[in-house]
Amino acid sequence: MSPDTPIYERNFPVLNSFTGMPYAKSKLINHTPYYMAEIQDLKDEKYISLETYKKDGSVVRTPVWFVLQNNTLYVVTRQSTGKVKRLSNNQDVKLAACTIKGNITGQWHDGVATRLPKDESGSIVKLRDKKYGFMAKIAKFASRGKGDFVVYLINLKQ
Repeated sequence: MSPDTPIYERNFPVLNSFTGMPYAKSKLINHTPYYMAEIQDLKDEKYISLETYKKDGSVVRTPVWFVLQNNTLYVVTRQSTGKVKRLSNNQDVKLAACTIKGNITGQWHDGVATRLPKDESGSIVKLRDKKYGFMAKIAKFASRGKGDFVVYLINLKQ
């Protein structure tokens, strides 16, 4: 696989939590890998609650915007936010559909957040701006003091 391969075509291994060895995602629901079915459940949602973890293990739930592209879920944030700090220490996340105030409206899904390289983030930020329109412009302006954009790809676990 070349470095030019788009992120959604890359193979991210799933590690067995007991042995630490990689294994393939094979569980199917109606011939659709179940993690893709779960992602598709979110396609009409505007917000997800992203559960991240502090160093002491305590939970922080944050309602965030997200983008789906090619059955891949992305979250855009800024460099100086608490999410980035927590995800640099622990990439395990949980997510569920929610309201703007964080009230959970869907099922929880376990996942792993992977930070995208800066050169691959621009297209995802543009997709986010397109999805959220004028509100994204306001958020960009209001958060400009919190550093550059950071994009996380979230892979759902089995």
